[in-house]
Amino acid sequence: MGGVFSAHVTGNFVLFAAALAQGLQGDDYLKIVTLPVFVLAVAVAMLIAGRNAAPVLKVKRLLLVITGLLLVAASLGVMGQTEFSGFQPGQADVLITLLLVVAMAMQNSLHRFVTGPMTTVMTGTVMNTTASLVDQHVLRVDADPRKASAPAVNPLMMIVTFALGCVISGFLTVNFGLASIIVPAALLCLVVVHEIRQPVSG
Repeated sequence: MGGVFSAHVTGNFVLFAAALAQGLQGDDYLKIVTLPVFVLAVAVAMLIAGRNAAPVLKVKRLLLVITGLLLVAASLGVMGQTEFSGFQPGQADVLITLLLVVAMAMQNSLHRFVTGPMTTVMTGTVMNTTASLVDQHVLRVDADPRKASAPAVNPLMMIVTFALGCVISGFLTVNFGLASIIVPAALLCLVVVHEIRQPVSG
């Protein structure tokens, strides 16, 4: 998004430091703005969850819906200002970038309520998966009872699908520009429909 991370916002400090060393330009300050926006969005997500005092599944659904709406709004914003094939990353609108930052904050907040591998920080998932495989197949040690229980989703499958998603995303972005954000937005809508069909308990 115009040289700004919308997913791993702490990485923007590295980019800002590099820009600072080379001479700041007008849009470089957006790299710093993303962190307080991300923190504020996480705080809002927690307030939403706390005020609802709802079962975990309802909170999960609500955060998924908000994330989906933010992704749809961002993709429509991109489509509204450019043709599918003519958008340049450096022309990313500040509002669209911040919408994506808030969406990622909501997705990160989901992990407070959903067990299993992280869907937003894949390096942690790769580390945990590798460590577990070494424990099981090399050291042949039993699972440590102090550690979290086995995730509902196979971490290896998550890593494979993440890599596949990266390839698809790269192809779509090169050929259709940032308007391709509509693809994960549509996928998330399918997830929301699936979640709504699940019975709520607790």
